[in-house]
Amino acid sequence: MNSFPEAFMADVDDLSEDLQKELVIFESGGIIDLNNFRMKLPLLEGTRKKIEEMLPDVLDEMLSDGKGNSSLRLSQSNREFYKTIDEVVDSLGLMEVLKGFEEELVAHIAKRLPIMQSQDLQAQITIMVEGAEITKRINSAILPVYFRLRVMGYNSYPDLII
Repeated sequence: MNSFPEAFMADVDDLSEDLQKELVIFESGGIIDLNNFRMKLPLLEGTRKKIEEMLPDVLDEMLSDGKGNSSLRLSQSNREFYKTIDEVVDSLGLMEVLKGFEEELVAHIAKRLPIMQSQDLQAQITIMVEGAEITKRINSAILPVYFRLRVMGYNSYPDLII
């Protein structure tokens, strides 16, 4: 059985039907597929980090088509969207947790690369299982961020996951 910290639930009053279903799945021990949500978080490897480093002009752009995006997401530039995510991460006290996961992911990727290039099938399976376990722990840690953003009005897809 899973549960959220009181700090998360304190100001959660009016939930959409979709979000209520997601909470029931989570609280009953089920898995919610966060797909690539972590790629939008600060620190962790992924799309956001690459955009910030390589395409800083994109940060001030607004979404152009908005197919399925929430009105909240459409009202924000990418920079404003990321700032909102950072504020949620900070409010839930998860920045240090993310830093720890980033270090673990970097070490795992360095370990994984030579193994995946080898012919050792058992080692490849083992490293993939290790990677899946890391992803599972990351998703469990960041789920409160996802839910807080959903409560704020963001759509699951395509605002938070793709």
